[in-house]
Amino acid sequence: MVRRKVERYELPEHDRFPLEHHFEPIPVPAPDELFADLRSDEHRSSPRALREAPTVQPPCPGCGRVDGFSVLYSDLPNIDTRDSAIVECPDCSYVFLSPRQRELSDSWWNAETYVTDCLIPRMRKEKQIDEHGRFDPNRNWLLQRAITYGLEAIAEGLPRRVLDVGCSFGGLVHALRSAGWDATGIEPSEHVARLGRALGNDIRIGTFDALGEHEDVPCIVMTEVLEHCFDPREAIRAAHRALAPGGLFFVSVPNFDGRTRKEQGKAWGEFVTDHFSYFTGTTLGRMLVDEGFANVELLTTEGFPILVTPLPGPDVRAMQAKRQQDAWSWITEDHSGAALYAWAIKPR
Repeated sequence: MVRRKVERYELPEHDRFPLEHHFEPIPVPAPDELFADLRSDEHRSSPRALREAPTVQPPCPGCGRVDGFSVLYSDLPNIDTRDSAIVECPDCSYVFLSPRQRELSDSWWNAETYVTDCLIPRMRKEKQIDEHGRFDPNRNWLLQRAITYGLEAIAEGLPRRVLDVGCSFGGLVHALRSAGWDATGIEPSEHVARLGRALGNDIRIGTFDALGEHEDVPCIVMTEVLEHCFDPREAIRAAHRALAPGGLFFVSVPNFDGRTRKEQGKAWGEFVTDHFSYFTGTTLGRMLVDEGFANVELLTTEGFPILVTPLPGPDVRAMQAKRQQDAWSWITEDHSGAALYAWAIKPR
C-alpha cells in the first residue's frame, strides 16, 4: 500500500511565500475603457431580474434521479431565484439547488456590474489594488500563492504547464507564472476576462467546451468553479479529456460537511444564487472516480492547505480495484473544514 504524507500549515501573513521577482503595479483601466464596445444591456443581471427569470427543476447531477428529493433548507435569504431550496438526493446523497435559473448567462458574474460592484471592490479590500488604483501583483492574494505552493508539491515530475479553468481575473494564473509555470486561464465571463487581460494575464474567453483546444495538458486547476456548473460531471469529464495521460487535476469547492454550514444553517455564505451544487468529500470523490480519475486525494481546511511533502506517483491498479469501494482517502483526520480540496491523476 502506498504511503502518503501531507503536512498542513495555517498562513497568517504574506511573507510565508515571497514572490521570486518584484513586479511593477499595473493601472486598472476604467470600466468605460474596458467595456466600451460591449452593448450596455448585455449580460445585465440583478436580484429582481433573477426573481422574474424562468427556472428549471434539474435532475440530480450525481445520479440523474428526477424527483423525490429531500428539502434540507428553504426560504434562503441570499438566493434570488423563486422558490429555490437546497435538496438532497435519496439515492446518492448529492446536495444541490432546485429549482435554479434556466440560463447560465443570467448569472451575475456575466455582468459588467459584477466587475465594477463586486470584483474590483474585493480586490481593493484585499490590497491587490493599491491606493493609486493600480493592480499590485506583489500583493497577490495569499490563497493563490498557497495553491501555487501546493501544486509545486503534488505535481512534481510533471511538465510545468497548467490551465486554470474559471480563472476570474487571473490572480492564480499570475501567481503560477511568477513561480515559473506556463499558465493560461479560461474564463466564461467576457467582462472578467477583459479585466484579467488588461492586467497582463493570458486568459481565453470560454467554458468547458474550450478545453478541447487544449489536449494533453499536464495540469488543470478548477478552484471554486464546480459549484457554479449546471453539470459538474460534464466539467470533470471535459477536464479528463483535456489532460495528458498521467496528468493532474486539482479542484477546490466549499465543503457542505464543514462545521461552518452546520453552525450557520440557511445563513451559510455559500448558499447563493449561482452555487448549484454542494459537495462533500464522498460526493466529489465518487464523481471524480466515476469519470475515470485515479489516486483521488481529499482534504479539508479552515486555512490554506500547503503541501510540503511530494505525493508518490499513481498506483492505478490499486485504485481501479477499489473503484466503487473506498476509492479515496482523507488526508486530514478532521473533515469539517470550510474548504474541500481534491486532486487526482488521469491514468496513463
